[in-house]
Amino acid sequence: MATATQSQNTLNTQKLLTAAAIAGGVGALINLALFFVLPALFNVTLRVPLQGPGSELTPLPFFFVIMASVMPAFAGAGVFWALTKFTARPVGIFRIIALVIGGFSLIMPFSMGIGTTEAIILDVMHIVVAVVVTYFITTQTK
Repeated sequence: MATATQSQNTLNTQKLLTAAAIAGGVGALINLALFFVLPALFNVTLRVPLQGPGSELTPLPFFFVIMASVMPAFAGAGVFWALTKFTARPVGIFRIIALVIGGFSLIMPFSMGIGTTEAIILDVMHIVVAVVVTYFITTQTK
């Protein structure tokens, strides 16, 4: 009986990690497309203070876009895993947490001293990650 339970937990963890990897990949691909298309479309350069608040604005490296898409997927997977262990309704709670964190993440670009267009582009990218991660983690782990 213990072996069947362990096998079931391993399968769920594997599905969760797979869902996180897919979410990170899909989010990264969509955001890379946005990263190259939207600034060209609106004739802006995505510049951010890479060394912290108040530092000089420098062009956002494409690698940061990939990392900012993949890391939240695995962080979300960790939160979802904990919710499945300690709550009766992990999907609903995860969606609420994702909505709150996603909402707060929309404030940050406007507090970095960049233009409104650049901040909106970054916000769109934040929304993409939030939606993609929430979708894959809550629907592909059953």
